[in-house]
Amino acid sequence: MKRLLVLIALLFSLLTIPARASGGSLDVQEFFPAKPVARTDAGIVLDLPWPAGDRAIHLAYFDHVYPTVDTADDGNTFVVTYMNQGNVQYNGHDGHDYYFPDHPIGTPVLAAAAGVAYPRTHQGNGVVIIHPGGYETVYWHLSAFAPYFSGKIDGGEGVPVRAGDLIGFSGSSGFVRGTPHLHFEVRRYGKQVDPYGWYGPGPDPCPAYAGCLASEWLWSSALRGSYDFTPPGPSSEGLGVAPADGTPPVGTLSVNPPNDMLFSAEFDGHPVQTVGAGFPEIAGTLRYTPGRRGQALAMGDAGLAYPTTDNLQPAAGTISLWAMLPEHYPPHTIRRHYLLAASANPDDAPVYSGTLALRRDLLGPNESPRWTFWTVGADAASADELSVPDTLTPGWHHFAIAWDAVTGSKALSIDGVQVAQTSGRKLPATVGPVIQLGRFTYGGAPAGVSIDDLTIFRRAFSAGKVAELFAKTPTDTDPITISSPQVRLDTNAIDREGGIVSVQLGVDGDLANPQPYYDAYRWQIPPVEGRHIVEARYVDRAGNSSTVTRTVILTLPPSLNVALEPTGPLGATVKLTANGSNSGPLMMQVGQHPDFAESSWQPFQEPFYWAWAATDPRILYVRLRDAGGNTSPAQPTAEPLLRIYLPLVIGRS
Repeated sequence: MKRLLVLIALLFSLLTIPARASGGSLDVQEFFPAKPVARTDAGIVLDLPWPAGDRAIHLAYFDHVYPTVDTADDGNTFVVTYMNQGNVQYNGHDGHDYYFPDHPIGTPVLAAAAGVAYPRTHQGNGVVIIHPGGYETVYWHLSAFAPYFSGKIDGGEGVPVRAGDLIGFSGSSGFVRGTPHLHFEVRRYGKQVDPYGWYGPGPDPCPAYAGCLASEWLWSSALRGSYDFTPPGPSSEGLGVAPADGTPPVGTLSVNPPNDMLFSAEFDGHPVQTVGAGFPEIAGTLRYTPGRRGQALAMGDAGLAYPTTDNLQPAAGTISLWAMLPEHYPPHTIRRHYLLAASANPDDAPVYSGTLALRRDLLGPNESPRWTFWTVGADAASADELSVPDTLTPGWHHFAIAWDAVTGSKALSIDGVQVAQTSGRKLPATVGPVIQLGRFTYGGAPAGVSIDDLTIFRRAFSAGKVAELFAKTPTDTDPITISSPQVRLDTNAIDREGGIVSVQLGVDGDLANPQPYYDAYRWQIPPVEGRHIVEARYVDRAGNSSTVTRTVILTLPPSLNVALEPTGPLGATVKLTANGSNSGPLMMQVGQHPDFAESSWQPFQEPFYWAWAATDPRILYVRLRDAGGNTSPAQPTAEPLLRIYLPLVIGRS
């Protein structure tokens, strides 16, 4: 019934919406020759591809680094827009995506310039308009075509159109990542062109690729001052060059993050994660408010998402976050406010297969509010809502969701208490490419909350472990105690004006040579006990740099020498020598098995007698532990062989 109503609404709009932004109804018999506006440097001038006054969000930009999303992937995961900005979604995009919050499906889509239009359906509903000078404009993901295309869809006969003519309606047909939107694209001689031009330092990187030409500003000057159709920088024609990049990168540095931690973000004035892989995807301008300590992310109109690859495992995991709940949630029709969501099919209503989300909704008895840990497996039958009534007051609250696909278990905890649990559910095997914060999908309705200290683990935590997370006080500025000079560094950085080109790592002011940027390294601390400063210096393409440091305290485990002296056939005298530990009294563990399963810790002593177990090999394993918890490797020592020397007797014949 819901889909039927949408179709009826679209048919009604086809009959009533004016065909041109300037007004007037379209006579479907009115064909006329294309008369593009002359322009010597570009050949065409682009007008607004939707009615003036309709709200739109610039959802995704043309990627000047690798604009061939339809054909290949170079493994590069960073986007560079026409303003040389890099912290936006998404890699390899060969056009611009626009989302219409008032009518995601059904907003009129207009021809941006005069030409001959061809409706196509090979990748969903789309229109290609051929213009003079070798130009084409492309409009994709339409929900419906303009009525005068009837009988000409996927045919060879084009339809002449003028700038501002209705050609269809926004939608989600074909391959759509996230919310319904208009994918707008410009080509010249079959190659991609960014109609916003290029305003970064140096030449446009786009022509370095076979599928791309140098970008040009193609928008009409009549659009100046509206939306983002104003070229950056002053000049007589409004086509100036943006100021030189003087903004340093934003980076984080984590030393030896817990092995079970996949992702962590603290939102202290920026979206860069402290632990994790990939780059944040930002739509709009993020806003920050006072957090639990430092700052928190305010989930308003702007959107923020992180890649799920290497950051979220559908097989098992725990997600922990703090949320500042408002007194009044933003009103919208879906009656759901999402703290986080990851979905492989966010537009596949009503099933939404491959979904994992935490939300507040008004779906309880008599539309009462509740908190819901929502999952959907491969089909509608696997959908499960683990819910509890919302009795929380405005302010900061801790939420944790945990799941294990093997047992089908799910748990929801609020403020350190497990409030709901179930098992035997069919959980999703995949959850899509990104995890959204504060909304369900790109351009979706905002939750109106603030989020702080988001952490994702690779295993399902018990109720007791979640309680520990709730009780933990943030101490990210405290020194980190390490017990080995070999450390694992998690290095994450973004630059507003482009990619990170190099990283210098160092200890105690001694920086190594620059090396290519990655998000993790293995590094060596000088093997000297005490305090050390670990630092990472990130450098962008314009030479701007920023340095992030962390303080570590190295406490090496005690070293150990073991000697055995046979004491008769049943035992041996053990002599231990310990060196290198100044951290209080030592404990020792001694046994004839390397796992020490039957051995307890006891105070260090020297020497002592060891009686061999009759059935075990005569190998002794010993390890030491200092007061700081540093434990030496287990050291095996075998009993010396007993040698008996006999005289050599040579007989005479």
